[in-house]
Amino acid sequence: MSKEDERKIFELALDCVRCGSCRVIYADRIKSMRFGKQCPPGTHYLVESFYPAGLMYLAVGLMREQFAYSQRAVEAVYSCTLCGYCQAICEGFVETKTMSVIEVLRNKAVREGVGPLSEQKVYIENLEKTDNILGQHKKKRFEWLTEFKGKVKDLSKGDKAPVLYFLGCQYSRNSERGKDALSTSEILEHSGVEWGIMGEDEKCCGYMPLALGYPELFERYARDNITTFNRLGVKQIVTSCPECYYVFKTRYSEIAPLNAEVVHITELVHRLVKQGKLKFRRNEAKVTYHDPCYLGRYCHLYETPREVIRSIPGIELVEMERNRMDAWCCGAGGGVMMGNKEYALATGRERVDEALACRAEGLITSCPTCVQNLSDAKDEANTSITIQDITTLIHQSLVR
Repeated sequence: MSKEDERKIFELALDCVRCGSCRVIYADRIKSMRFGKQCPPGTHYLVESFYPAGLMYLAVGLMREQFAYSQRAVEAVYSCTLCGYCQAICEGFVETKTMSVIEVLRNKAVREGVGPLSEQKVYIENLEKTDNILGQHKKKRFEWLTEFKGKVKDLSKGDKAPVLYFLGCQYSRNSERGKDALSTSEILEHSGVEWGIMGEDEKCCGYMPLALGYPELFERYARDNITTFNRLGVKQIVTSCPECYYVFKTRYSEIAPLNAEVVHITELVHRLVKQGKLKFRRNEAKVTYHDPCYLGRYCHLYETPREVIRSIPGIELVEMERNRMDAWCCGAGGGVMMGNKEYALATGRERVDEALACRAEGLITSCPTCVQNLSDAKDEANTSITIQDITTLIHQSLVR
């Protein structure tokens, strides 16, 4: 990024008037001060520089060369979970583009050799070795398919299918996330969708390098993926990961045209239910739904997952106090789960407490990163609530 481009983005930070709107839920929507706060890093650290306004003033100071990037400033910038609440609430009033500014703050930190945090650099090192932020070897990413009873089309081996199921890095994380990927595969198979995978040709979507301040690396992965998707001729790309969904749907178009419809698994299931291709048996449970930041605030997909959950007979869906645009982040986004696990877990425990407060037996979400961090937070807190990926709930409820 050129100095001039950086300056243009940093000038957006001048729009911030430090009104504090990004710190709490607005009065007309707040139900209690217990669950009325926003901004995970600001709420956790209670230091001005960790709130969005502090980061905006940091950008202005760096732009004016009033001070150099300090280690403490780097910690503040990389403690942001990129949940997007500050920008979402600001868009209706001052219109400060906080996420764009923070993206460039991180890129500046990388260019100056002071960021990201040392623990987060592991993601980039893993990418360079394996094309997967978690360092999972290509041959091991689809081990969960050994339990799949159907026939899998591998597009990397010349098979053809109109629908591509893009796994993403997080679903190769461990056996538990692999079970969620298996559930997705069996849902696709059960509904008669003609689908396939990319096998060993699948690479990271590029979200993490974008989030950590490596736009050139993101562009490389975006170009490689767009070229591959277009060459394969797939008509639809289905993903269960909101971060993959976000970059495919909104950021790839900045790089090159993608000739396929991008669909989140909840959107596809919703369509299949309406078409009568998926039917559910009774499943008695009282659950609440956690909105993943990149599915909700970034892509405005709030109601579809809820409609899918409500379509399961016997399910009672109750809402947490902070929901939809006001949802509290799980605490793991933007590289925070790797960069500062203790803080990520503290943020996750806040969300688990909120789910328990509405007397839910299960906490459902539609993001592998959210499931992982909320599960870890739940285990640390030793609570009985069940944390579940929405695809596994759907799979358990299918009429066979």
